[in-house]
Amino acid sequence: SVHLAPGNCGVIDHQFFTFSLDIDKGETVQYILRAQTNTQMIIPVSIYSREGTISQMLSFDLRTGVFAGIMLAMLLYNLFLYFSARDKQYLYYVNYILWVTIAQLALLGIFYRFFASDRSILEYIVPFAGAMSGIASVIFARSFLNVKKYNTRFGFFLNAIIIGDLIAISLLYFDISLAYKAVN
Repeated sequence: SVHLAPGNCGVIDHQFFTFSLDIDKGETVQYILRAQTNTQMIIPVSIYSREGTISQMLSFDLRTGVFAGIMLAMLLYNLFLYFSARDKQYLYYVNYILWVTIAQLALLGIFYRFFASDRSILEYIVPFAGAMSGIASVIFARSFLNVKKYNTRFGFFLNAIIIGDLIAISLLYFDISLAYKAVN
């Protein structure tokens, strides 16, 4: 049994798992893949030539870069609006954008690629950022919808969401798989 993490498979330096399959033309080979994790797992399996693999990874990186760029532009624009208008709702929205972006980039494996020096922290990013984006979305919704003034029952429901996310964050100290399930 070999323990692998994204980027250390040695074939191509990327956050995706890549393996070199040495197969001669016309040869039939059977491979068995066993995977185990404490969190969500999606295993898309594709077979490409080395050039095709690199092309697919570059395409993925381009789409990820566009996403990150759009989110950064939204974050900076709303931060500018906050400083211009001094309306704290923009700051709440910036906080939400930040945590959603971190969570999505973590799910896409970007942190494995660029911050691989301490892998022990990387497994905590998705549930922590997910919980923080939940908290940030509730804070933004409360402010934007002016919940205190118009619907106090809905405010209690929003408080329950924040409490649930705080419980999920505290569970990170005890059981990461349980914390992951609590966030999702």
